[in-house]
Amino acid sequence: NSVPYLKKVNQSILPNKKNDNKNGKDAKDKDKGKEDEDNQLAEEVQKGKKKHGKNDSIDKPDVGRILLNGTVRLLMSVRNVSANYSQGRATTLPGYMHSATLVGHTRESSSPGFLFMFGGQPDIQTVGARNGWLTTDSMMNTAYQRTKNQVMNFRATVEPFKDFRIDVSANRNFTENFSEYFHVDALGNVSHYTPQRSGSFSMTYCGLGTFFMNHDDLFQEFRAVRAQLADRYAQNNPNCTGDTDPETGFPVGYSAISQDVLMGAFMTTYLKKDVEKGNIFSPFLKIPLPNWRLNYNGLTKIKGMNKVFQSFSLTHNYTCNYNVGSYSTNIAYTHDDEGFPTAYNTLGDFIATHELSQMAISEQFAPLIGFDMTLKNSMLLKVEYRQSRNVSLSFANTQITETTGKEISVSAGYRFKDLAFNVKFADRTHKLKSDLVLQLNLTYNSNMTTIRKINQNLSQISSGSSVWMAEVSAEYALTTSLTAKAFFQTNINTPYISNSYPNSTTKGGLTIRFTF
Repeated sequence: NSVPYLKKVNQSILPNKKNDNKNGKDAKDKDKGKEDEDNQLAEEVQKGKKKHGKNDSIDKPDVGRILLNGTVRLLMSVRNVSANYSQGRATTLPGYMHSATLVGHTRESSSPGFLFMFGGQPDIQTVGARNGWLTTDSMMNTAYQRTKNQVMNFRATVEPFKDFRIDVSANRNFTENFSEYFHVDALGNVSHYTPQRSGSFSMTYCGLGTFFMNHDDLFQEFRAVRAQLADRYAQNNPNCTGDTDPETGFPVGYSAISQDVLMGAFMTTYLKKDVEKGNIFSPFLKIPLPNWRLNYNGLTKIKGMNKVFQSFSLTHNYTCNYNVGSYSTNIAYTHDDEGFPTAYNTLGDFIATHELSQMAISEQFAPLIGFDMTLKNSMLLKVEYRQSRNVSLSFANTQITETTGKEISVSAGYRFKDLAFNVKFADRTHKLKSDLVLQLNLTYNSNMTTIRKINQNLSQISSGSSVWMAEVSAEYALTTSLTAKAFFQTNINTPYISNSYPNSTTKGGLTIRFTF
């Protein structure tokens, strides 16, 4: 607001409380008179009674200035933005024959080099073998290791208007470990054995396109799209013969349970990638999608609301995470000069570059909608509705595990201030005066886990239940260090599977807490 123009733009959307309080009545009369004048003018124009003379003029809005002010306000609504990208690399080189003398440097052989000493990651294995830094002992069996980690984070806070706050965040995390055994001969030639890459991947995503859809329909869509994806993989790989399996109708090399086909079906069904044009050839997506949290505290400014509530806030929060479980290099994988797979596995499918254990998407509204209220009589009331979904594809047993959850919770609290009464103990009467705090919590929770077998087209609930919970408590401070609390809790659990029985738990009592 130090810049005059920006101060004017920023304040133009805020009410002038001082002026409103001072001249509220005059402003209302002025607005009413202007409104009557505008209505009369509109009627005359419609009836054709008003004729403009030669010198009459009509004020036209300055569209350019309106657009400029609106753009500036939008840019000023971004309160905070932070983005960072970090990358870490590490190398473990066994068989190094020299000893460091100064800051990790060997003066006689100039090894391992200043670049490596100060954090650089050259191909130190090849450099060490060529310069004779490494042992030529054929009995060495310690693996050469390299690790790489890439982390991307983004956060932003936006306030489109007063009391409305939006927090946006996105992140991406990629980890890769490389290891191999090697042997160096007397000429400095390196022989490599069993190279292996492994790691994990995760990033924020947005799965709203399928979150509220029928889960059974999504599974059927997953199964149906595999044929189209198999044809696309076959057309993309020049090493594919183009033959079709007469029993399944899938191209040879890309069957219905091929890792590539299952991976593509998961990405197109649950991540909503385009079947024909989407990038379904790698599970490691490049750009993370944002998650958000919304909070609005301005409802008490609405006329009539401020007579009932001291504060009233709305909250909404959405988080979604897409991850690829531990992956590793397929040792049997081979490819041509252009990088397309050439080797087949025992099932007749092309061997993929990486062996994936699972892919998963986990998302939740926590809450989807939440109300946090404080009434004029100091009563506290909180209502929330939460919903979650977790879908994972296992390549080991070709099945999808789906866990869904819904929860409604209502919490209420009230404080009776300075409640006093007398207690007679040991022929003496003690006067107690403190606040009595009452609390009520009601919760309904439903969670269900469904296993969907892809080959058998079978869906079965494996676990889950609906749970009703209620808790009532009253707390009173007898002294500054002694507090008494009476409570009652009940829990009713109804399982969704037949081999479990409904059960309920009820407990109540009195607790005394002494604070030193």
